[in-house]
Parts: sequence; structure tokens; C-alpha cells
Amino acid sequence: MQEPIKQDKHTVTEECNSCKVVAFENEKERNHCEFCGVSNCAKCFTQRREFPKSKLDSKGEKLLGNICILCHKKFLIRAVLISTNAALAKKRSLITKQIELKQDIAVKLRETSKELRESKESFNELATKLQSEVDLLKKTNDRKQKQSFELEKKVKFLRVRQNDLETLLHKELNPQDNSELYMAGGDDSYNFNRSRLLNFSPADVESGSFKG
Repeated sequence: MQEPIKQDKHTVTEECNSCKVVAFENEKERNHCEFCGVSNCAKCFTQRREFPKSKLDSKGEKLLGNICILCHKKFLIRAVLISTNAALAKKRSLITKQIELKQDIAVKLRETSKELRESKESFNELATKLQSEVDLLKKTNDRKQKQSFELEKKVKFLRVRQNDLETLLHKELNPQDNSELYMAGGDDSYNFNRSRLLNFSPADVESGSFKG
């Protein structure tokens, strides 16, 4: 509405349009609302309000008009509805954003869960591989320890034979000595041990054929 309703558009009633109590006895008692044009009593015709669509005057203000209680209430209800609709729209927008945020979080959680599962599988594969390497190293160490033990036995064996050869060499070079190392069984025993020592080679130790 831009301006007051003209007089020829007024609606004349026998009683107040707002309270429905006061009955009009003459035309002077009627007050016509400038927004709806209907007759109202003096008690129901005390408000003034801007015309929403009126042009601004020289002071930058909108045109004011006399308004009845019913029209005034309609404007109040309309303002409440506009405010409520704006609040609802804002709330709907907020709810929509929250739903979108929750959906984004859910997507990220699924992606993170997938990455964690893949990482877990990778770690499991790596752990299995490392355990296999540990087991292999353990077997290798066991084998090396066994080889080391066998080598120590061979070294001890060779040292014993070295001593025997040195003793034999000494006896051969010094027949006057009465060594009892190879004479305990007589000449035959001495000749047998002498033959074994002279024919001994490191290959006999490696093959295990020379037990001593």
C-alpha cells in the first residue's frame, strides 16, 4: 500500500469493525481506517503507521496513516511471520550446512578408515617379512655356530696331529731317545702310527675319513 484509501472506497458499517461492540448512531462516530477503509470506533482507532510502499518525503520519511486495531495486528502478525520465516530459513540453512558437514566428515572418516586398514595390511606384510628374515638369520646363525664348532674340532684335531708329527720327527731324528709315545705296542704299533701320520693330509680332516 502506497497511500490512504480514498473516501469513495470506504466501507460503512453499523458497528465497529474491530470490537463489534460499539454501534454507530451518526456519521461523526465513524472513523475509517486509512489502510482498510472500514468503520471503527474511537477506542479501536488510536494507532498510526507508515504506509509500507509509500514514497519518501522531503525529510526522508514515509507517509503515515491512521490505522485500526485489526490492520495494526495484521501488520504485527505479518512482521512476526517474516521474522519467523527468516529465522526458519536461517535455521534450515544451518541444518543443511551441518548435514553437509556431517556427510563430509563421514566421507573423510571412511577414507581415513580405508587408509588405516591399508596401512595395517602393509605393516602386517612388513612384520611377516621381517619375521621371515629374523628366522632366516637365526637359522643362518645356528648353521654358522655349528660350522664354527666343527672348525674348532678340526683345529684341535690338527693341533694334536701336529704334536704327533713333531714327536715322530724328533724320534726319527733322534733314535737314541727312548720315547714311549709310539712304542707302547712294540715295533708293529710304532710302524702303524708312523705310516698313518706320514700319510695324513688336511683333506682327510675335511672329508672326515681320518678320525685319529
